[in-house]
Amino acid sequence: MVYGIVFTMGYLCYDLIVQVWYCGEAQDMLGVIIFHHISIFVGLVGSMVVGYGFITVAFFVLTIEVSSIFLNYRSIYSKEELNRPHGILLQLTFVILFTLSRMLMLPYYVYLEFEMAYWLWA
Repeated sequence: MVYGIVFTMGYLCYDLIVQVWYCGEAQDMLGVIIFHHISIFVGLVGSMVVGYGFITVAFFVLTIEVSSIFLNYRSIYSKEELNRPHGILLQLTFVILFTLSRMLMLPYYVYLEFEMAYWLWA
């Protein structure tokens, strides 16, 4: 799990560089993008420093990023291609994964994180 977290931190650095210097269309969201990447990076480093079960929870929280693959892949398609069967399947996969990972599981993972923090410092 630590290797997965370290790999993700490397990817976050790479993605931040790409977003800041190469993605001109996202300049209006640059502050949000920078805050998003830095806060995730700090949280992952913190989970490794604290240890205990935080590494496991941090790794599970990273499962919410699985839906990002289909979101980014969807942006490659034109609107006409998204109306074809493979485009519809791609969008449907994104909606299902987004709902399962971000809307259902993320609150549970955050609850686990706070529960662990409470028992650690109580």
